[in-house]
Amino acid sequence: MKYLLFAFSVSLPLLAQYPAPALLTGLGPRVNQDVIKTAFLSCADPRAASCYSDLIRAADGGNKYDNRGNLYLSGGTNLPPSTQAIQIMDSTGQFSNFALLTDANVNCSDTSTGAVYTGKNIAGLAYNLGVNALFVVTTSTISQYTGTCSLLGPLVSMYQTVALLRIR
Repeated sequence: MKYLLFAFSVSLPLLAQYPAPALLTGLGPRVNQDVIKTAFLSCADPRAASCYSDLIRAADGGNKYDNRGNLYLSGGTNLPPSTQAIQIMDSTGQFSNFALLTDANVNCSDTSTGAVYTGKNIAGLAYNLGVNALFVVTTSTISQYTGTCSLLGPLVSMYQTVALLRIR
């Protein structure tokens, strides 16, 4: 008895691939970083509610001072390229970089399925005096568009990981 094997190809979209949480670097030796919560967002229309999360506002606004009078701000001084930072102003008015987010530039790559943008961001921060910790929200995003990086078409999909970090 002979068997006939039929082979065919089916094109299926890749499974959703959420980026890893954007973690901070440059923290002091006695500073711990914990991922408290992550939210995974995906959408094909930037106007859709699924593109947004209240977690982004979880550490935005609020108190920016610790119990020693240090002020925490987004920004930084003498940063390496493609880096965002959280800076601290001590009680004497001196600024220094407290934490870094590397590879933060938005990058585009042309692929066989279209243009793919990636990027990271420090979305907000607040100091919680009750637990003596700085809370930071970061985002890490992958967006796919039709077309190329130089001739962009409509958004096909967006996958984003929003992370709430506790720094103490």
